[in-house]
Amino acid sequence: MIFKRKDFHSYTARLKLFDSVTSYESLLARYLTLEPHTLLNIGKAINFFQKNTLDHNALSIGIDPLKEWSLIEAGLFKKLTVYDIDSEMVSMGNDFWKAANVNIHYATEDILTLNELPRNTYSALLLFQMDYVFSDEQISSVLQKAKAAGIPECFVITPSLYHIHDIKNLVVFSHDWLKFITYLFQDLKSALSSRKNAEKEYYWTYKRTTLQFQKLFAKNGYGVKMKQVYLNPNGSFHLFKFATG
Repeated sequence: MIFKRKDFHSYTARLKLFDSVTSYESLLARYLTLEPHTLLNIGKAINFFQKNTLDHNALSIGIDPLKEWSLIEAGLFKKLTVYDIDSEMVSMGNDFWKAANVNIHYATEDILTLNELPRNTYSALLLFQMDYVFSDEQISSVLQKAKAAGIPECFVITPSLYHIHDIKNLVVFSHDWLKFITYLFQDLKSALSSRKNAEKEYYWTYKRTTLQFQKLFAKNGYGVKMKQVYLNPNGSFHLFKFATG
């Protein structure tokens, strides 16, 4: 891990994601208004997943309706189980998926506090943008539980890494060095001001280099089998396939 710092994030807005959604197309239209860059990322992710010919059950951490429905709609998974700590979102989502007859199930579970995962149940673990809120120790805990449960593959999609060790992709390399320096400057500026809004709830967030990230997974028994990086309007975006053995 390079740095951690406290940022403010509000997740209450996602409670409205299912409002007026009646089909997959209407969900796409809603995201086009709220988070248009997400559609690009989902498209890239589906293409990446198809290269790995997936067709099984998966455990995903953190609710993201567009991600989940897109993976099912593209036929990449037969079933998705999603762990999230937001019980209100879990209840609302399960009602929606049941009415829509989509094979997605939400569970109010905190993977960080679970002693173990169900054994021989899932063929893949999906960690989409979770490294931003998980420390090295927490990621290690998740991976160790996944390996003990017999989950052979882990797919990661993240905008939170700095691609500063590989110059082959010069555009991404140059962009991420600039972002890295900017992050350092902002971190120093924040430390000097050190004033926070007491009414807001702040969370620790984490940034790493791609090399540090890959070493963290390797240390826990998951090696890189495939990876891809590209630039979207918000910066660099990484896709990984990790696997045991």
